[in-house]
Amino acid sequence: MKKYFILAIILLCSPRLISQTALIYEEVREMKTYPFGDPDPVPKPGKIYPYFRFDAYAVDPVGRKWNMICLENEWIKLWVAPEIGGKVYGAMDKTSGRYFIYCNSVVKFRDIALRGPWTSGGIEMNFGSIGHSPLTASKVDYYMRMNPDSSVSCFVGATDLPGRTEWRVEIYLPADKAWFETRTEWVNHSTSATSLYHWMNAAADVADDLRYYFPGTNHIDHSGNLYQWPVNQEGRDISLYPDNDFGSDHSYHILGTYTDWFAGYYEKSDYGFGHWTLHPLKVGKKIWIWALSRQGEIWKDLLTDTTENKQYTEIQTGLLYNQAGSGSTYSPFKHRGFEPGSEILFGERWFPLSGISGVKAISENIALNITGSETGQRVLLYAFEKINDTVDIITVTADTLSSFLEMMPSDTNVIVVRGDVKISEICLRNGKHKIYSADDSMKDLGRPLGSETFEWSSIYGLYYQAIEYMRQRNYILALEYLKKCIDKDQYFMSAYSKLAELEMRRHRYDDAEAAVKKVLAFDAYDPEANYIYALLQERDGKLYGARDAYGVAMLSNEFYNICINRLALLGLRNNNLVETGMYIDHALRKGIKTNQLQKTRLVWARKTGADSLFKTLYNDIISSDPLSHFARFENYMLNPVDSLADNMLRYINNEFPFQTFLEMASWYINYDLYPEAAKLLELSPENPLVDLYLAFVYHRLGQEELSERHLEEFILAGTDFVFPFRAETEKMLLWAAEKTDSWKPGYYLALIYWNSGDRERAANLFGSLASEPDDWKFYIARGNFILADDDIAAERDYREACKLAPDEWRASHNMINFYLAGGYNSRALELSALAYERFRGNYIIDFDHARCLLARDSVYRCIDVLKETVILPHEGSRQGREIWKKANVLASIDSYWYGRTDDATRYIEDAYRWPENLGVGKPYRVDERLLDFVKAMVLTKKGMIEEAESLYDKIIAECIGEYECVDSYNILRVFALRELNRDRESENYFNEWLGQLVEDRVRQWAVSLHEGRYQEAGKYAFMKPDVPDSDPWEESIDISDLSLLHRVVTKYLQEKW
Repeated sequence: MKKYFILAIILLCSPRLISQTALIYEEVREMKTYPFGDPDPVPKPGKIYPYFRFDAYAVDPVGRKWNMICLENEWIKLWVAPEIGGKVYGAMDKTSGRYFIYCNSVVKFRDIALRGPWTSGGIEMNFGSIGHSPLTASKVDYYMRMNPDSSVSCFVGATDLPGRTEWRVEIYLPADKAWFETRTEWVNHSTSATSLYHWMNAAADVADDLRYYFPGTNHIDHSGNLYQWPVNQEGRDISLYPDNDFGSDHSYHILGTYTDWFAGYYEKSDYGFGHWTLHPLKVGKKIWIWALSRQGEIWKDLLTDTTENKQYTEIQTGLLYNQAGSGSTYSPFKHRGFEPGSEILFGERWFPLSGISGVKAISENIALNITGSETGQRVLLYAFEKINDTVDIITVTADTLSSFLEMMPSDTNVIVVRGDVKISEICLRNGKHKIYSADDSMKDLGRPLGSETFEWSSIYGLYYQAIEYMRQRNYILALEYLKKCIDKDQYFMSAYSKLAELEMRRHRYDDAEAAVKKVLAFDAYDPEANYIYALLQERDGKLYGARDAYGVAMLSNEFYNICINRLALLGLRNNNLVETGMYIDHALRKGIKTNQLQKTRLVWARKTGADSLFKTLYNDIISSDPLSHFARFENYMLNPVDSLADNMLRYINNEFPFQTFLEMASWYINYDLYPEAAKLLELSPENPLVDLYLAFVYHRLGQEELSERHLEEFILAGTDFVFPFRAETEKMLLWAAEKTDSWKPGYYLALIYWNSGDRERAANLFGSLASEPDDWKFYIARGNFILADDDIAAERDYREACKLAPDEWRASHNMINFYLAGGYNSRALELSALAYERFRGNYIIDFDHARCLLARDSVYRCIDVLKETVILPHEGSRQGREIWKKANVLASIDSYWYGRTDDATRYIEDAYRWPENLGVGKPYRVDERLLDFVKAMVLTKKGMIEEAESLYDKIIAECIGEYECVDSYNILRVFALRELNRDRESENYFNEWLGQLVEDRVRQWAVSLHEGRYQEAGKYAFMKPDVPDSDPWEESIDISDLSLLHRVVTKYLQEKW
């Protein structure tokens, strides 16, 4: 038998004794902080309601002390920030002193997240709706624990209020491993589905030697469009960071290969970072890279202090293949719903890498790379834990080269193999697992990555679009598409079940029942219809009908868990504890031990006096979820002593502790457990909604004096940040409206109906309140609600808000933007001038004033205001620079028209600039043809013909078939060709371009202009384009500023022709 030889075995790190314990402790770190503030007290129903945004971000830092939870063992150290969303703030490889998870040296909040404030670095935890979570800058609940096996854990968690889901993340650090793990549990406690969106976003330093090791064949964007990976269509190896020096910011959702791991490695520094989890638990893997131009580099300045931190990249993991924008509906990568009663659990490991020059494979305990050539190969191994095992290197001829490995965590081992050895596999013998295979073709998934032709206007197409909108929390459009589907085929039964679900969301329970009964009349066993019907019956107090329908629904495994639990809860509601126990036993025999069943079982054990069982259940729950406030409260109910109440209260540290109490109280109220609800709510921090709940609960308990006292407190309380949204709150507000003449219950009901998509009832309530409220926030909210239907009434409301609150900048801002949007530019400027004088330094008002000046053609004053304005932008914003460009172009044209050619030159040169005080950095690729054209006009007037012709040549040569270019600017090529006396070519191109135009408005404008009908062309130019709402993660739709182009071209034509 032919023999191969291992030439050498080199242990690069000397063995160390493993520390017996890991450590966990709290520390206070004083850090340079750029705080945020000015929360918006005006309700904004929508995807993230009842959360509110923040609108103020500091330019100058302050010193602030932050509470950090530190976890460390011999090899790694990490910090958790419970006051900043619970994120892992950073993680360090103690053997080298380098951070493998980016640790920002400052806390610099900027307007990026769904509510605004966000900080870069660490590992951010996102649950709920697409985007950076509403909680990324907020306090969350946390708990520290030393575990019996000498490991340590920090638990963080919160409730996503819009979806009423609850998440927990245990950051777990073993004593004897060079990795830490994030263990996640996410539960939908509600009776309705919500959006299934979760991504962990980790950050790391960028460098020119950074290579991303993400096994895959393709990447997709937020709309599901398909691209090549790692070498793109242009032949660039985009897995190498510096080769991404093109285009805008990059989002690569990588897929196509079965892989448990990904990594990044600094090849010259011989250092890196990695991630490992079982592939089926989290199929989503993404790389985020800020644009390497100033467009992205400006965010390095905005998000950190560059003397201590570099730019960063993000490596992200998700439950789905991509972070699906609205356009992803029309790709294979659609949205998913988080179904009622569902629970999702997964774990992920994060670790440093070093000394292996790159990455070929990573297993759960070791990372591997192979380097070398025919003269000699090096198999490089990096251990995450202690290894005493034999490594078998199997050749393509089935020979085995073996070597014993004795490695400690963070050790690197090098096995040198003869260069002519062709390695097939590498395995750990005792661990009985393969850590490398030269042939990974079996891991190519072969799934369809592109869409086939589909008719979206078909019955199923309309129905599925409705489902997609529901999964994106866009319930108004979902309802619209369901009705389209039913109009097309009144017998499409699935649509009626979804319609019933939507009508329940809208609190139109009679309509929901009518819809679901259509399905049950067709199929008595339809599981979804039975589940919805059971909920409706339960709400109406028809508990036998509810039991019957739950029983049918749970014949389907999809609904079994939630239905068996609700049947047990109906027993609690009737105080039939025997019945509850029977359903619990039935579930346990099936092996069901869901989070929700455990809650029900705990209450049942307390109520039946099964103290021993209660103690066992309580300990089990607290062991797996120390932040179970429900379990801690139940323990207090069993033993109502102050120390146990304090034991619950001390762990409720989140931004909205009163919401924690309202959520738990809602659970008790739903099952008529009013004594528990009262005792719980009396422990809550003060809040108007807590008073409402207490008033209702005491009324149900027959304690009218207490009820009336709390109702009065609710009515007298202010409305700031009182944003009701729960279905339970609706019935309490209906009750309160009958007990009082105050306008507030009607106002709060209007908010609930507005948020749930029932605009009719919201409109009726808003209308009935007339001018009774004396609260400026009410008038802005109502104005925003009615704006699309009655702009005159909206104007009245905005005016009333300004009258009631002259010192509130938001009242002025709303009024100014109302007039600007309606074309009432003189009124807008009059108001903005007053607001600018009163609120100067508020960049939102400063920018409003600049826009108003521009709208009134006060371009020189607009430029002066912009020079003094510092905009701290939100992600994707380019408005500041667009206004700057437009003002300078118009100033140049004005100067040109009146013969001030030097001024015209100065302004057009400024139009090319990207002043970073306006919050935008210059991208790699900018369509500057309009600026070139104006500059050529000025040069011509100055007699610099050769220079002007050079610019006309540039205009002709640029943007031939390039998607980055503004389509309407192509008309400048027509005029540039004329300037160079190429008239026939100009005319031919014009006709060719017209045939290719997509936007009809641009076509009509161009034809009118070409035929000399300038006034008609102006109508098209100043017509507001139909631009869909978009977010930073959506693939952009470039709608040109046709009005600016029209003004330049008409000046040119008036003088020239």
